[in-house]
Amino acid sequence: MAYVRKRGKQLVIVQGVREPNKGKVQQRILFTIFSKAEALQILGRENEGHDVQFQHLLEHQYPGIKLNWDKICAGISEHLHILPDLYQYKTTRLRNQFLRIFAPLPGNSCWPTHRISSQQAI
Repeated sequence: MAYVRKRGKQLVIVQGVREPNKGKVQQRILFTIFSKAEALQILGRENEGHDVQFQHLLEHQYPGIKLNWDKICAGISEHLHILPDLYQYKTTRLRNQFLRIFAPLPGNSCWPTHRISSQQAI
């Protein structure tokens, strides 16, 4: 049975899996929700029909797992407040970090004045 857990500023849909030789239960992450925008789409509040598409995709990805969508949606709704409105994905974060680190200081022109080709860079 899958359920929703909080993980920092994220929500995860997990399944408890018992280790055969130890008997301990490990949580297998089925899906991570990073932002309110994603959660609202999963709940079908943003774009009509996306909730059904998401449900079908997850059921297709994990055919042997029972997904109680009423409980999953209730868990997402209950913890919606912990999610950020938007999430900066890795490529966006890296680009912004690059620009912040390598941006020239005011009055300092440290940018190269000529361009190099990709062959020259190698």
